[in-house]
Amino acid sequence: MFTREDRQKNRENNAKVLKESLTDKDSIIAIETDRITKRYEKIEAEIRNLQDEKSLLMEGAITKEEVLKNAKIKLRAERERLVKELLGKHLKSCQERNLQPFVPVEVRTHMISEYDPWKLFYFAISESDLEEAVAGLDDIGMASTKRKAKIAEIDNQIASLSEAIKKDLDALKK
Repeated sequence: MFTREDRQKNRENNAKVLKESLTDKDSIIAIETDRITKRYEKIEAEIRNLQDEKSLLMEGAITKEEVLKNAKIKLRAERERLVKELLGKHLKSCQERNLQPFVPVEVRTHMISEYDPWKLFYFAISESDLEEAVAGLDDIGMASTKRKAKIAEIDNQIASLSEAIKKDLDALKK
């Protein structure tokens, strides 16, 4: 038979064991939480660094050849657009008002107003002017093919890190 003192000691011992267990449990939770937090903060930092590297690549300098190619494409496109826009507007005005095309007053009024002289820039610059200007540029920048390959590599690394997190989550859900 157990005495009152035995039961009292048992309750005290139970309380002591429970308190130690709860303390140990809290320590385990803190240690595991810290370990998990550090792991995923490290992965998050890697992803952020890769994203920053990708952004720098996307915003970085391009080669002289690419500058020239882009400038020629833009120059041709703007010339084409302005010819259609200005010429179309002028000829429509001539048609509607039964006027002779390219009369100076009509050109000034309906093709190139006082606010539009900048549009002539696209006709003042030739492709040889572009070639000459680009030839004077410093030889910096990364070729588009190399840049795209590096960006694809970074995207693969980011996807791999993201997949590792998803696998961990899926494993915990089971």
